[in-house]
Amino acid sequence: MKLIVLLALIWLLPSSVLAQETRFSESFDGVRPSIEVTLQRIPRESGWQARLLVGSSAREAASAQFPEWAGAPYYDYDVELRSLGGVSVLLFEAIPATGRDAPGSASSFQALFAQRGRSWTLVTQTRYSLLDGGIRLEWSDNGELIRRTQDAGAFCAAPSLNAGYQRFIPTSLTFSSAVDTDLIESNATTEANTLVPDAPFELEPYNYSLWYAASSNQRNPDDSVTAIRPTEVGDLNGSTAWISGRPGENRGQFITARLNPALKLKGLRIFPGHGASESEFRKHMRPKKLLISTDSGGFIANLPEVDYDTLTNLGGVQIRLPESVRSRCLSLLVLETYPALDRSDPSSSRTIAIAEATPMTELHGIPADVAALVVVEMLLKQDDPGNTRRLAQLTSPIGPELAKVLDSVISPGNAEDIALVAPLLRYLPAEEAVPILFALFRTLPADHSAYPQVKRSMVANAEMSRNYLSSLPPSELGPEKRIDLIRMIGRVGTVVDIRNLIENLGEDDKQLRQERIRAVVRGGEEVLPELFRFIATSKDAEARNDAFQATYSIARKKYYAAPSHVPGSEVLTQELNRSETSPRQRMLILTTLKHIAPSGGLDELIKILKSAQNPLERREAASSLGHYTQREARVALEEALSDPSPDVRIEAIVSLSKREDLSFSQAAILDFVDQDRWPEAQTAAFAALATIGSATAMSVLEEELLDEPASASATRAADAIRRADRPINVSVASSVISAPAVPFLTKRHIVDALGTTPGNESFGALTRVVDAKFEELDEKRQDNLRTRAILSIGRHGTPQARKFLFELLEDKDHQLSALRALAFFQDPALIDELREFQRINPALETEIQDTITMIERRLDVEGIKSAFEDAEEFLSE
Repeated sequence: MKLIVLLALIWLLPSSVLAQETRFSESFDGVRPSIEVTLQRIPRESGWQARLLVGSSAREAASAQFPEWAGAPYYDYDVELRSLGGVSVLLFEAIPATGRDAPGSASSFQALFAQRGRSWTLVTQTRYSLLDGGIRLEWSDNGELIRRTQDAGAFCAAPSLNAGYQRFIPTSLTFSSAVDTDLIESNATTEANTLVPDAPFELEPYNYSLWYAASSNQRNPDDSVTAIRPTEVGDLNGSTAWISGRPGENRGQFITARLNPALKLKGLRIFPGHGASESEFRKHMRPKKLLISTDSGGFIANLPEVDYDTLTNLGGVQIRLPESVRSRCLSLLVLETYPALDRSDPSSSRTIAIAEATPMTELHGIPADVAALVVVEMLLKQDDPGNTRRLAQLTSPIGPELAKVLDSVISPGNAEDIALVAPLLRYLPAEEAVPILFALFRTLPADHSAYPQVKRSMVANAEMSRNYLSSLPPSELGPEKRIDLIRMIGRVGTVVDIRNLIENLGEDDKQLRQERIRAVVRGGEEVLPELFRFIATSKDAEARNDAFQATYSIARKKYYAAPSHVPGSEVLTQELNRSETSPRQRMLILTTLKHIAPSGGLDELIKILKSAQNPLERREAASSLGHYTQREARVALEEALSDPSPDVRIEAIVSLSKREDLSFSQAAILDFVDQDRWPEAQTAAFAALATIGSATAMSVLEEELLDEPASASATRAADAIRRADRPINVSVASSVISAPAVPFLTKRHIVDALGTTPGNESFGALTRVVDAKFEELDEKRQDNLRTRAILSIGRHGTPQARKFLFELLEDKDHQLSALRALAFFQDPALIDELREFQRINPALETEIQDTITMIERRLDVEGIKSAFEDAEEFLSE
């Protein structure tokens, strides 16, 4: 079943996602030790992992896991390193790019790492989307790191009130928060101007308000958590309306919209009431007094009572703020209402309706040609690069008018003014924009606020930019710009451009060399022949080091699944036999042979494993041989189990345990278990025996449990059985569990293993654990052991187990564990029984609903499995 479900998930994923192993990589040499952040697919699992690697050995110091879709083609990745209070913090982000057809529901992901002393740790992870809200980390204007809780039902208020914000405390690596809703309401003391316009409302072309990502104080009655989105107020359709409220609860109802902060909020148009028809208009209450709240402050608006025909003809009434304010959000809070004009339907007359609420920007009512002048003037005064990008994106509907205005700014040749309007250069034809951008790239200081936008715009115009970039000698630029030049060539250059970089490998300082290696790696397999030629002819040791590093990086990304033959790769085995090849280069070659299989490569690896003097080389050869499926590789690894170096033996057993023909190595592994007691080697050997799962292999593991049940080796044996989902001998399990000297971890592993051991004996052993007292353990661990036993009973999935778990529901000490265990079942009838139990136990409503949801999901997976089986049967016919 697992295989079929995995195939289903793979079939649903875009092929471009599956084709990648490493999606992102960025290095920082300004800290000690140096660090590199990568985003890589998690081996043999669905999902991605942001890994923080430290030092020249690229040791993993911390990591964060993200779901499968975080590697989708529409994601961009960014990483930022800062120092806060003497603590280095690193923020990694996966952000959906709107220009690549990212769905509105796509989430952004963040991982925050911090360095304490010389060690790094993962502090927190966040997830946020415009559609569902969530949590995200932001840098405040004063350089603080803030965790903003954008709950789907969040009320918009000024950040100075500490509403929905948490500040990062570097000394403790924690966040502190403070929220005062009373202060938010009392802060809204200014009155807004409300008027009935004398002409119909005109819509702006700017996508200023994001009502599809709106929220409210209402919750979905099915789960009492999900916010009901008032999308009706932003659909520009008066016949739909947001209807809210219950008897006595209309005061305090609110809706919240997201705004683009690039433009200021001038006011809003509102249609108070239902706009579908006059009869609908009369059925509901209408807002009389509103609190308009932004993250820049709050305002009170008193709405006049206007008849339906007037509202329909004019599109509503307008609310003008005392002054335009910049805000990321807008909340409308009902303070007072007009009563319904028709009270014949009590349920309708007690609810409030709002048909439309359209925020107006500071450009509202200004003709497009004049608005373009205003926008350019804003950019010339703008000192926030982020706001500059948002403003350029927001005003894209008046692109033609902006292009005309740009001519008047660009023609005088003022480099500073041109830099400030750089985000708008995309409205010019590429043949006009790129020469300007290229000149800015050469002349602007690297620390200029517009410099990052210039680089992004050049990359966006790749077709035109690549010729300019490839023709620019790096020697004409400063150190930082040389790095940027190489980086951009790697991103936009042709294969020919990237091949030209190979001749300069090994030159310049370490940081520029690393950037050149990364650029060459972007050329992919097409540059491998040129790298092989360079390796064979170059006499410079540093240049050869860089070439070997680039070759390995390309091989790891392109051929990670299995080693492949690449034309010209024979140079790798030839280099192994050259006296000029340094030990470091030999190690890089051996590592590369995991992914590239030149002619004679297998024989060379076997020879090194058997006869190399350096144990590090033998260990790396053993690791690489684990990727080769040939019988000769397996035999060589079996012989390496008696190598004098424990590191080599450990790597050999690990490589053997990954092979599909592992069962043929059973005899060699059994001999190895008798002789080698190194913990790492024993862990890998026990895992291999559990994977084989034969009667002989399992008896060895069970003997280990019986002979020395209190030892660390017994814990490793129990863990191997558990991880392999192998059934365990019940008498052995019972004996070990009941022994007082056996450590908690061993007992827990065995209890978990009993969950995959069918039969009445196993069930009885688990029920005894639930009822037993383990005096040798503290109360917390006793509870943990009982909980694991209950969950294992749930994995049995038998009528006997189901009956036992329902009986446990009457025991308050075990209710929650029993509900979790029942979630393992796949029985629709069980859902009905749980709903009945939910009816008479309202205090457990949330926990019971979670169990029902899990059962429904398991049934859905079972449905996918059945569909695949039906499809296979149909195709076979």
